Amino acid sequence: MSRAALQALLLALLLAAPLSADDAVPQRPRRMLVLPVFDHAPDPQRLFRGLEEPEPDSAGVHKGFSKLLLSSLRHEPRVELLELDVARERIRRSHSAKDIVDSAREDFERLNIEGAIGRIEGALISLRLSYADLFERSDMSDLYETLALCYSERPRDDAPSPASAAADSGRVRDLLKTMFYYAPRKSFASGFYGPAFESAIREAFHDYRSTYPKENPLGDQRRLEQFMADLGVDTLVHAWVEEGTGADRLLRVQIYDRSLATVTFVTQVDPPGAREGRRRLNDEARLERFISQWLACLPGVDLPGGRPTGPKQRFFIDTGFAYSIYGKDTTREPFHNLGMGLSLEYQFLAGLGTFLQVNMFTSTQDSPRDLLDSFTSVRTAFGLSYAFRGSWWRLSARFGFDVHVLGSYKTTTDPWCKWAGTADERCQDPDLTDLGNEVTMGFYGGLAAQFFATENFYVNLRLSTASYVVPLDQSIAVNFPVTTEVSLGYGF
Repeated sequence: MSRAALQALLLALLLAAPLSADDAVPQRPRRMLVLPVFDHAPDPQRLFRGLEEPEPDSAGVHKGFSKLLLSSLRHEPRVELLELDVARERIRRSHSAKDIVDSAREDFERLNIEGAIGRIEGALISLRLSYADLFERSDMSDLYETLALCYSERPRDDAPSPASAAADSGRVRDLLKTMFYYAPRKSFASGFYGPAFESAIREAFHDYRSTYPKENPLGDQRRLEQFMADLGVDTLVHAWVEEGTGADRLLRVQIYDRSLATVTFVTQVDPPGAREGRRRLNDEARLERFISQWLACLPGVDLPGGRPTGPKQRFFIDTGFAYSIYGKDTTREPFHNLGMGLSLEYQFLAGLGTFLQVNMFTSTQDSPRDLLDSFTSVRTAFGLSYAFRGSWWRLSARFGFDVHVLGSYKTTTDPWCKWAGTADERCQDPDLTDLGNEVTMGFYGGLAAQFFATENFYVNLRLSTASYVVPLDQSIAVNFPVTTEVSLGYGF
């Protein structure tokens, strides 16, 4: 075969070949829904409480993990998060679980127990169609509690057979297990229900913790796929905390995707008795590392203009307390400068921005009192910033120029000058330094760490320094300031 024929054959094969994975880049980010993280390892000691004790929150949402999942994914350009409230509004509902609970309890109080059972069981189908088991979990828990109570109190015309009694007992226990699944931290006033029903609650609670399936939030794969199709989501993140071996607690994360394989992540969670700061840091680091690894495996998306999108938060403004000390001055002992700072930053690319920072200080007296009077100084810095962003933190480095306006700076070591003033004829100190309102300029560098308490508000820690070189024709007597700042900020 000639060389030209071989080239023609290779070209034909390439044209006929299917598109590669790189060619099949989706045209939009993956639409994703993150479900709340539930703690399915509740404390058995809190199952029953005193009659006078207030009822605690029964939802059992692990707010720390839920917040971390959302914040880890919110700034990812390949992911478009669908908020849970928005998803709830997209689903049509003919009636709510709470309405059914209220009506069924009215039937129960009127001793119309069969009517209450029929009302609840008849509504369960429509409630499942509207995904109330995802969006109305607390009310669904009350619904199953009411249904279990109705079955336990259902009147019979004659004594039930052992098989019938066992079937009813098993039915009540199954309903109560489902009740706990929807509200893991549900608790009951001790003595409010009869001994038989309280015993059934205890049995169902222990069965729910150890055997109740929690992997699929919709119960089966077909219903899960239908739910994702109804909402138009590509990916569903379902996570929960459960009991492990012994006293261990495990965090499990299931990521379902309509076109990718299901991914499961399991890690041990530090026990509640561990030191709070270390426990939160370890747990969040493991979960954040897993999310980062999963995101790295996602196929790319076509971004506008073929370029990466910029950060969602572009403007950062913070203000707070500032402290400064000069590395070079004309006093025998260092003196301190206290004041405030204001920082503005605009991030025009991912990781790259520009900043303007203004600090105003008032000096304190040095111990030998060489500094004759307190003075005010103003530092203005501007330049470029380089930032690295995590889910709840942001690190930045700044480099630029610094303009330093020094106030009425006078120092001397002569006692007559200190006591009588520099205008007195006895003040003959040849080392008297009087800089007036000197202006110097030079190079600036700074490092900052920002810790986000919410999506927008953060606490900022900053360390910066400068080296002044202008005016070039003279030695600069006051130089090399080192500044630390603690401030509160807002990003948008």
